[in-house]
Amino acid sequence: MDGVVLEIDSDIEEVPKDAFTIELERQLRQEDEAGIEDNDAERLRREMDKYPPLPDPADSASGERAKAAAQLRQQAEKEAAAALAGSDLQKAIDVYTLAMRTGGATAMMLANRAALLLKQRRPCAAIRDCTAALKINASMAKAYRIRAIAHRKLGHWRKAHSDVTEAQALKYDAGTAEMQRFLSSQLAKLDGGKRKSDSTATQTKETGAVETRPSVPSGAQAAVP
Repeated sequence: MDGVVLEIDSDIEEVPKDAFTIELERQLRQEDEAGIEDNDAERLRREMDKYPPLPDPADSASGERAKAAAQLRQQAEKEAAAALAGSDLQKAIDVYTLAMRTGGATAMMLANRAALLLKQRRPCAAIRDCTAALKINASMAKAYRIRAIAHRKLGHWRKAHSDVTEAQALKYDAGTAEMQRFLSSQLAKLDGGKRKSDSTATQTKETGAVETRPSVPSGAQAAVP
């Protein structure tokens, strides 16, 4: 499957207790698109599909437990890659889901599943997985990059620009630079549209104030104290 790059975890991350308390509504809140032309060929609709399970994060185990968990993840990577080679996207997603249910979720596995969900044209689910990944590892460039693409597909220009900027700062990727430039141009259009809207609102307010100002009757003279 083109465009999907899977990576393997090298260790087990320390996970805060509230790692999966995700503010999904904030992430998926629609943005004002004033000034943006409605002819985006890459735009996707919000999917209505049920989200895949979001397993608890992996324990920061050591010794034999850590070794077994690492082997489980590596096996999942191999099975997912084999499924992708056979163009079975859903099977690859299911492999990750099962592995995380068994051995706990890691940031890399969530980011990898998010990339597959995005390939399935499920940007909301991809954003959810990336947000969960970033709760585990706030410095994961891949999660920011995939979430940026998902936001871009939904027309969340400001959130997409914020995420891609963070991703590039953490780990520069030449292939992402073009998207960053595109998002910067979209923000310029948004800001231009906002200035135009604010200016129109100000002019309308001023015009209304002039029209409602009381007029002085013809021939009337100012009162002399």
